[in-house]
Amino acid sequence: MINNMAMKLVIETVKARFPRVPYISTGELWQLMKKGSSSQKLVLLDVREEKEFQVSHLCSARHVDPSTKDMDSLMKTICETGKSSEDSVQVVCYCSVGYRSSALAQELLSEMRKPAYEEIKSKISIYNLEGSIFKWANEGKDLEDNRGRKTTVAHPYSSLWGKLLNAELRCSEPSESDENQEKDQNNSSPKPSKM
Repeated sequence: MINNMAMKLVIETVKARFPRVPYISTGELWQLMKKGSSSQKLVLLDVREEKEFQVSHLCSARHVDPSTKDMDSLMKTICETGKSSEDSVQVVCYCSVGYRSSALAQELLSEMRKPAYEEIKSKISIYNLEGSIFKWANEGKDLEDNRGRKTTVAHPYSSLWGKLLNAELRCSEPSESDENQEKDQNNSSPKPSKM
């Protein structure tokens, strides 16, 4: 109950800090992901540190360093998703609770105002995920680990912010069983070469 009230307060605080950023609820995103709409492309941007992303992330999410300032490269990646067809592109940013991802969404919205994106900007919608991965995980929605396997845990970010994540869902590193499984795989099969 306290977790829920605190999360609502954080969500409202983030929305007040970033009033121009549109939000999508966890339920709305869940439906979009389940439908797999053919007329809309979905781009999920995980705006957390690499160590957080390694523990878990939303399925098919792309990692974006929260300190990135290279909006041009990020926009080019987003535009490539929508160039191949007349489909619209829904970009959903998320982090732990929504602050870092709202900051990125705001930067992307500013970047889209540039003349270079005039032709495609009507096809792109940018959102922040309300409550981000903490709310998503607390609701028991699908997450995957750094190997693409289903998991229920999320990185708590810090001891303070982690209190918004249910205690049984907190994990600061990829699970030990994952590391043991990797050792077993490394001993039993050759590693693929990198190109």
